[in-house]
Amino acid sequence: KVKEAAREAIDKVGSIITSPELKALAPELISALTDGAQHEHITKDVLDKLLGTSFVHHVDAPSLSLVCPLVQRALKERSAEMKRKGAQIVGSMVILIKDPKDIQPYLPSLLPALKVTLMDPVPDVRATVAKAFGTLA
Repeated sequence: KVKEAAREAIDKVGSIITSPELKALAPELISALTDGAQHEHITKDVLDKLLGTSFVHHVDAPSLSLVCPLVQRALKERSAEMKRKGAQIVGSMVILIKDPKDIQPYLPSLLPALKVTLMDPVPDVRATVAKAFGTLA
């Protein structure tokens, strides 16, 4: 019952997204949130789609509530590719946020994850995280 209620709540969040680009991806974002922890390929596919999307509109708070948990999960993965993609999305997403207060609830968990990833042994991951920090500043 709890899982069903949580899915219903997430579906409602997905229905109020104003960014047309993210609204189109909402079902996949929700699937990655609910099933992605067990199936890494689901999260990877959604990250790829986010990176491949050309955004024209601003990112709103409901969009961030779906994207930020996925990015946080990506930054904590063992895979350098997932970490790099998560950092790329953070860097790109921050530029598109209309109201800075929308990202504030996610900063206490995003910033530490980015800081840890900044020490990653893979140079490409470190460089991407450094760029993400630069856009956050």
